[in-house]
Amino acid sequence: MNLYDQNDRKLGEARVTDRSIGGVCLATLTRLPVGSRLGVAPFGLHDASTRLSLEIRNALVVAGEWRLGCAFLRCPSWSTLMHLR
Repeated sequence: MNLYDQNDRKLGEARVTDRSIGGVCLATLTRLPVGSRLGVAPFGLHDASTRLSLEIRNALVVAGEWRLGCAFLRCPSWSTLMHLR
């Protein structure tokens, strides 16, 4: 997935390691501060309307990469949630 800031600037890439109805855990090489808000979009989709808005709630390093525990700012549909990878 691609990571974007609130100004639509690409921050980096990540993969989903866990997901639930309340949020996702992202693995990334990009260090981002707790409290940051960002948008995520699957690779190849650059349209801002396809992005999910997240807030980083916690961050830690695991095996050399950042694991970001993120909460959805608006809960996505179940079908959208199932397509996150």
